[in-house]
Amino acid sequence: MTPEPNYNNYTKEQLINEIKKFSQKTNKYGLVWENDKVREQIITDCKNKFPVFTEIKEKKCPPIGMPHHPEGGTDGITSKTPPSGAGGLTHILIEGDNYHALTALNYTHAGKIDVIYIDPPYNTGNKDFVYNDRFVDKEDAYRHSKWLSFMAARLELAKNLLKDTGVIFISIDDNEQANLKLLCDRIFGENNFIANMIWNSSTGGGIRSKYFNNCHEYIYCYANNIQNLPTFYATLSDEAIKQYNKQDDKGLYREKDFAWKNSSNNPNQKYLIQCPDESFVQPPKGYLFRFIKETFEQNLRNGTVVFKKTNTSPLIDENGVKAKWNIYIKKYFGDGKGAPTSVLPKGRVPLSNNGTAVIQDMFENRVFNNSKPVELLTYILELNNKENSIILDFFAGSGTTMHAVMQLNAEDGGQRQCILVTNNENQICENVTYPRCQKVITGYTTPKGQTVKGLTNNNLRYFKTMFVENSNNPDQVKFELTESCTELLCLRENVFELYKATQDYKIFSDTTLTTGLKYVAIYYDFPSRSLQNLANELAVLQGEKKLYYFSLDGNSKPDINFENLGVTIEPIPQKIIETYQNLMRK
Repeated sequence: MTPEPNYNNYTKEQLINEIKKFSQKTNKYGLVWENDKVREQIITDCKNKFPVFTEIKEKKCPPIGMPHHPEGGTDGITSKTPPSGAGGLTHILIEGDNYHALTALNYTHAGKIDVIYIDPPYNTGNKDFVYNDRFVDKEDAYRHSKWLSFMAARLELAKNLLKDTGVIFISIDDNEQANLKLLCDRIFGENNFIANMIWNSSTGGGIRSKYFNNCHEYIYCYANNIQNLPTFYATLSDEAIKQYNKQDDKGLYREKDFAWKNSSNNPNQKYLIQCPDESFVQPPKGYLFRFIKETFEQNLRNGTVVFKKTNTSPLIDENGVKAKWNIYIKKYFGDGKGAPTSVLPKGRVPLSNNGTAVIQDMFENRVFNNSKPVELLTYILELNNKENSIILDFFAGSGTTMHAVMQLNAEDGGQRQCILVTNNENQICENVTYPRCQKVITGYTTPKGQTVKGLTNNNLRYFKTMFVENSNNPDQVKFELTESCTELLCLRENVFELYKATQDYKIFSDTTLTTGLKYVAIYYDFPSRSLQNLANELAVLQGEKKLYYFSLDGNSKPDINFENLGVTIEPIPQKIIETYQNLMRK
């Protein structure tokens, strides 16, 4: 929301114009909330400083130790062989306020994210979220308005990150679910609403409620552009699988009634079908056949139609008398997937206490309440059916989303990458989120002595949000931002291993080989004292190559033609500054 105008400073003419504008307005349907007169300080901070990332290298998992990558050296030693790589995918954990992180990600990942899942504060009134350094409780007159302002600012930034085929899932409960629906309609568009999924999250036990025992939560699902969103598929539940109890040479199948209740009376789905005894049947009033006649005849030729004599057939004969035959269509098991239901299957998605139990097993005691089950996230991630997607969770909590991404990759051989963002309130990032993700990679032993093997085909890098002050000296800001944007650029290119470092430039390489061999160079110097040396280095490297070079005006190009060396070039830091300034203007 924009800040409320200060009408005390308006002239008489300005006030009259405002009154005219209000009198011309017509009522519109939508969500309106009160501004609490104090804009969130975290957002205001971005007017005065630019967020960047810095890596905490000692928290890399597996740990740094590759002999062909000098970490932070300045002697110019370069490996003469391509990096062999640690193997596995590189996942990202960012410690910091999610508004600041999302601002930076708008430069690094705009239009790159396939799936966003978030589990934001539910605004229960029990001080579960902070606004301007204060916990919001039930007594706060602006409780709902603050939550809406808090969420709107972050969802607007998140929308920019989604691919055109991207999708967002948001967990919520009754406290704000109605407001969240209207807010998401406003940000993502009502036409991009997919579903409000119902998750049976608890048994409703405990102290008896006066009216209802609440045993469910919601998960809203919105597309960035529903016209381009691929079809969702879900693994069939155990109950559904049991229905496929017949088999022929084409595989497992179940029999489905060919006539179904439908009052539309479509004449193309009402016709006579000849049965094996040469009698005819048709659907009665209130029923239709599932296919038009041509499609039925094709299924008949393919052997997927079954005729059965029965006394309970819903069909009638050509004279309108109850028929002695019923018709079924064979529905094959196929890959065991079908359309998901808006009520999540109990056999596939467990209760919330399952998530708490996983945390207890990993840490030997309860260190985080209300952690979502891993199975809930794997179910959601399977829906978009992309095995090489990028997943973002900017309310990361205990890190369930990254756990689920690594687990799902291990199960189906996927190449999904996860980015988590969380603050370090009560040291949650350092004491829960990071060690949990680390344990998933390295393995751990439960309190009962059970060994859980690590999902070793994964790497984890730990970043923190930092800031460059936006002073009154634009040139100085550009120098400082260039010196501080290294990790920002590495994250943008998904290339992290230092290949060579000098006083004027650094070269990073993709050692995981998940995207093919790739090198990213960053040239910090002005004027260009050692640019020829960098050109000589890049000339002999094989693979994709990109150069970010310092340019004070954002338009000048290096004297050397790097394109002839197969190098893509881009100036810094002007585009970074423009990204942040555009966000603040919005």
